[in-house]
Amino acid sequence: MYELARTLMKRVGDVIPVLPVSLLSEVFLEATAPLSELDLKRRTAETLDALLSRGAHCHLPRSSLDYAVDVGLRMLTMRRIVEETSEGFVIAEGEDEVLRYYANAIGQHTRASADPVPV
Repeated sequence: MYELARTLMKRVGDVIPVLPVSLLSEVFLEATAPLSELDLKRRTAETLDALLSRGAHCHLPRSSLDYAVDVGLRMLTMRRIVEETSEGFVIAEGEDEVLRYYANAIGQHTRASADPVPV
């Protein structure tokens, strides 16, 4: 049964692209401190490289990582899920679950393949 679930998740991952909001959501959830814009771009590049190495299909608007970060950050701040403080960008209070929801869109690429998939 787990093999079927893994196969289905892989097939979903083959057709669902990684989008800027999901990509940045993953980065923010992994962060342990406020992120400057430079840190955010660096960590996003690292996360993107890891996703690509796992076979993820990523959609970067205008084929630009910088622009994708700007777009994702703009969407998250407009929705008040992420906010800018004097120390950098942070998850707004009580918005962790919303970020997890967005990050789950790429969960098939971020979870270890050995993890059992609940059915």
